[in-house]
Amino acid sequence: MSGNDPKSIDMSRLPAYKDSNTVTMLGRVLLTGWRTFVSEASTILTGQEKNEFVRRLLAAKKASGLSFDDIASQCQLSNVYCAQLFYNQAQLTASTASKLKLIVPQLQESDLLEMQKVPVRFPSSELAQDPTVYRLHEIVLMYGQSLKAVMAEKFGDGIMSAIDFQIAMEEAFCDQNQTTIQPANPLPAFPPRKYH
Repeated sequence: MSGNDPKSIDMSRLPAYKDSNTVTMLGRVLLTGWRTFVSEASTILTGQEKNEFVRRLLAAKKASGLSFDDIASQCQLSNVYCAQLFYNQAQLTASTASKLKLIVPQLQESDLLEMQKVPVRFPSSELAQDPTVYRLHEIVLMYGQSLKAVMAEKFGDGIMSAIDFQIAMEEAFCDQNQTTIQPANPLPAFPPRKYH
């Protein structure tokens, strides 16, 4: 086995941290870096090509007559992650690809293969002008300092990571029968700070 082979990585040589999740996370990062380095797994779709690709994916979804909730439920994903897949902002796994092909048969085989590559993740500049997206940005601006302070108290100095971030949207009702949308189970990672 070569030194780049993930099976040859000695996990016991990783720095010791308080919880085992950190070591697991570090191992996953090492293995993810290895996988990306040795394979041609990254997509080259950007700009207009990416827009056309996303249009094809969304057209296949529309033809299926299913919502993101419907597809997510059948694929055992969150609804937001499912939407991320159709907007080519997340990488599709091979096991989910086979399920997705059965659920949305209009998806082309070549598109499913492209969805399994590491996507180039960037929003269009116009996206920030959408009222809903702007309100989400406004939430971060208004609550950001307080959230950072609470994180620092709970976890110490560090930076929140969105690598393994998970979110789903659910409907909730206020007292005046106003429908609100709330995130369900947002789980950002908070790796420990390293001091050099």
